[in-house]
Amino acid sequence: MADIVILTQNEIQQKIETLKEPGSTVFFYLGAGPSGGGPLGRGAAVVELNPGYPAKKQKKYNIYTAAVEGTETTGKGQKLWDSDKTKDIAKWIKERHYLPSSK
Repeated sequence: MADIVILTQNEIQQKIETLKEPGSTVFFYLGAGPSGGGPLGRGAAVVELNPGYPAKKQKKYNIYTAAVEGTETTGKGQKLWDSDKTKDIAKWIKERHYLPSSK
C-alpha cells in the first residue's frame, strides 16, 4: 500500500474550502463506503463546487462517492447529497477516511 496521509477533519474542511472554480473537485480516499478500490479499499468521496450555485435551491457543494483505479477516481461517481456546510461535509468524510485495520 502506498503511503497515505490520513487527514484530520480540519484539514479536510480546509481542502474543500480551497475550491474556487465552479465544477472543480477534490477527493478523499475512504476506508468505508459504497465504492471500491484505492489505497484505503473503499473508493473515494468527491466534493464538487456546484456549477449551478448560487441559483435558487442550489447548495454550494455536491458530494459523490466514486470508485478508484490506482490512485485516481473513475469520475465523479454517484451523487449522495449536497450541502452548504463544509464542516458537516468534512465530518462525514472523516468518519470514513481512515486506514482499515488489518485482519
